Order: sequence, then C-alpha cells, then structure tokens
Amino acid sequence: MSGLLLSALCYLLTTLPGPDPALAVAGADTLRRSEFQLQLAIDGAYDVSLENIQPLLETWIDGMLLFREAGRRGLGQDETTRVLAAEVAKDYVVGLMTHRVSDTVKVSDNEIFDYYNRHKLDFVTQLRLQYMALPDEKAARQALADLKRPGVKFKPLAQERSLDRAANPGAELTLVGRNDTAAGLDPLLEDTVFTLPVGKVSPPLKAGTQFWLVEVLDKMRMREELPLEQVRDFIGKFLELKKRRRALEQALAGLRKRTRVSYPKTRGDTNDVLVKVGDSVLTRDRLLLQLASGQTLSEENLRRVAEIWVNTELFVQEARRLGVGSDETTRAVLQEKNREYVTNLLLERVTGKVAVANNDVFDYFQKHKEEFMYDVKILHVLCGSDSAVQAVLADIGKGVDFQKLARERSADRALSQGAESRYLDRLDPQGKLNPELEEMIFSLKVGAVSPAIRTNQGFWIVKVTDRKQVRNDVTFEQARERISSFLHEQRYRRLIEDLLAELDRSQSQAVFPASYWGN
Repeated sequence: MSGLLLSALCYLLTTLPGPDPALAVAGADTLRRSEFQLQLAIDGAYDVSLENIQPLLETWIDGMLLFREAGRRGLGQDETTRVLAAEVAKDYVVGLMTHRVSDTVKVSDNEIFDYYNRHKLDFVTQLRLQYMALPDEKAARQALADLKRPGVKFKPLAQERSLDRAANPGAELTLVGRNDTAAGLDPLLEDTVFTLPVGKVSPPLKAGTQFWLVEVLDKMRMREELPLEQVRDFIGKFLELKKRRRALEQALAGLRKRTRVSYPKTRGDTNDVLVKVGDSVLTRDRLLLQLASGQTLSEENLRRVAEIWVNTELFVQEARRLGVGSDETTRAVLQEKNREYVTNLLLERVTGKVAVANNDVFDYFQKHKEEFMYDVKILHVLCGSDSAVQAVLADIGKGVDFQKLARERSADRALSQGAESRYLDRLDPQGKLNPELEEMIFSLKVGAVSPAIRTNQGFWIVKVTDRKQVRNDVTFEQARERISSFLHEQRYRRLIEDLLAELDRSQSQAVFPASYWGN
C-alpha cells in the first residue's frame, strides 16, 4: 500500500463518526470530543454554541501546529524544561491538596459578629507604620534585639536588612482602615498591627514564608464607626483565610512529624544537597534551574526558598500516598501546561527580535494623530465562521437593524445583550484590542460598518454609533508609549500569523464542529 493511500486511510479512520468523534485534525494530531469537553471543564470559561465552536477548534489547531513545530526545532527538551515541567506538576498537585485540606472551612455569622465587636475601630483608623521583612524567625529576633541597643533606629536597620530593601528603601506604609486593599498588606499582619500602640515594635510576625517587624509611627481615627454590613464581607473573607492557613499549618505540622526532614551541611557546590524530605532531595543546581529569569539566590533567602520546597514536597508525597492527582483531569491539565510552556518557547524565539524604532512611532503618530483626540462607541457582531459572516453582512445589506443582529446573532450575545460598548479611547493602555480591529474601529465614521476582521475569538463586524472629541490636541510624548506598545503587538501578531500560515501549507488540518453534537 502506498504511503499516500495509507495516509488517506488513516485520515478517514480518524474522522469517521463514532461514540467519540473527531472535532479537529492538525497533521497527525486529532482532537476528540471527550478531550475537548475535558479542556472546556478545566478552563471553565466557555459555553459552547454553534456560533463559537469553530474559533475554539481553530485555536486548538493553531496551538498544536505551534507545539509540534517547537518540538521539531528541539525546544522544550532540555534539562531546565524538564525541571520546570516537574515543578508545574507539583504546584498543581499541591493546589489539589490545599483545597482538600482547607475547603471544609466555614465561617459562621456569630464569628463575624464577634470579630466586628472586637475590631470595629480598626476599620476607621488610619495607621502610618514602618516595617522590615526578614527571611526567618532567627533573623527577626536578632533584629528585634538590635533595636533595643542604644542608638539603633528602625528605618536604617530596615534599609540594611529587609528582604525588600531594594524595592522599598523607605520601608514605610500607610493603611487607611482594615479594608484598605490598595496597601496590599497581608491580612494576618493587619490583624496585629492595628492593636499596636504608637512607637511600639511588634514581636516577629509570620506572614507567608517571611517574618516581619512593624513599628507604628502614627494612628488617627478618621470617621465614625462603620456598620457591620459595610465590613461583613471583608471580615468573612479574612476569618476564612485565617482558618484556611491554620488548617494548612496543622496539616504540614502533622506531615513533618511523619516524614524525616533534614538539612545536610553544604560547601556551596552546585551538587550540594540543601534539604532532604524522605527520599527526595533538593540540590543547589536544581534550585537554580527553578529560579525565575533575573532572580538570584543569596544566602539570606536560601533557607526561606528551601522551606517553600519542603512544604511543597510534603504535600506532594502525601498526595501520592492518597492517590490525589492521578486522575485523567490532572493528566490533561499537566499535558496542556507543558504544551503551553513549550509553545511559548517557540513564540519567544520567533518574536524575540520584534523592535519598534522611534521613527516608526513618530510616523504612525503623524498619520493617526486625530484618532487619539476622539473617543468612539461601537456595536459589534462576533461570528464564528465565514458562512456566519456572509449571512450577517447580507442582512446588514438588507437593512436589518445592527443592534438586533448583535443581540441575536453575536457569538458573545449572552454577555453583550446587544448593548453598546463604553467609549473607547486610543490613549487608554487598558483598552487594548486586537491591533487590526483597533485600527479599523478608530478609522470608521459614525454609522459606518466595518468589513469582517478575524481575531482568535472569531470574526468581528463593527458599527460605530458615536464619536466625540475629548481632547483639543495630543502631543507625540502623550501618545508615544501607547503607539509603541500597539506597534509591538501588531508586529508580534503578524510574525505568529506568518508562521502559522507557513505551517498550514505543510500540514493537513480540518474542523468538524457539527460532530460536537453528534451530527
């Protein structure tokens, strides 16, 4: 049998309808309904419909083409990738164990009420404080002892020893009440610091893997007491967090009693064993492979990083004992995470040289300056296939109301309900759209309808319903960063599209959306 005939036969056998039909084919890879449904369950973000299933399947094809190309180029087969893949698997299993240990935690209304009565003034008190974060309790107690010596001041000591001294050299923070989420302080630290008198240094306070010392510099009552209903949600979440952490700490303490944890003496060599948990070992070179790009390992944070690994390993070993993480869903999740990581290596290689010259930014500004002076409001119809696009465009040509089409035919109609967008601003860095879509939207006149613009969500057809001037002028400096980011994204996407177009020509691909419903 010839190779061509054998390939055709395999293709037909792959795509024949059955109890688990194929939904998409990309070269030698096939996406079956059961696998697709499992991925949807993992993502938890898609409600499959006739309108959106084809873009989802085409996205899978693109991903598989890129993943296979990455493998062809030898990406993701090095020791670093293997180590990181193992760590991703461990993190996922630890997440499963964490939920298993702490998901039974409940907070009663009585507990919320009692906590409110004891801490109601915390929510109307402003604190100004300084702090230092230290790697372990020993370092925290040493710093506390040093603060008691004559002439030793909190701020200089924090600038010398705090783990975040480079990012926060002033080591000072203002909290505007207990529910000041902008401050970003650990809630368990908040629980204590609001009870400290002015000028008093706290005992070592553990938050996460660090120990903190805090000194309150100023305390001021801002307003009258807040009613319980205004802070009930915050208190409930705080008490739940507190209970969850206590449950996890108790579980870890129990695992430590059952599992031997040791810290052999090290010489500083890369092959040094830093810590042992049962039969598992963490060497210095393996730890270095796990560090994020640009992160360095210092002696002051070595023990803290090793402790994180110990806690992870204890949960992983317990998960193996209980069989947690051995199910099909876990295997699918880990396979998908590995694909994403390897694919990203390819994308970084392909797009790593994307650069935007200042002259390019200036030329774009000159051509599009007016667009940055106006805000626009739009309606849109999102189509999942070429046939859906042609049907919508035909109805628009017949005079069918655009908002009616958006409400009834858009693939995301459950979210949009046919409503107009908020006003879009090209200067808004948070308002990023697909670059081609963005350019089209801001070039249209009021009442004009765009041609179909393809994105990874599907095909967009847009109508501009309003355009208002919000600025009399825009300088190049005001628009420089936004345009540079836009052009970088535009070039990045084009490089990926060019690569996918090249891969498309060399590999067979097809989608069978109707097979999802057994048709």
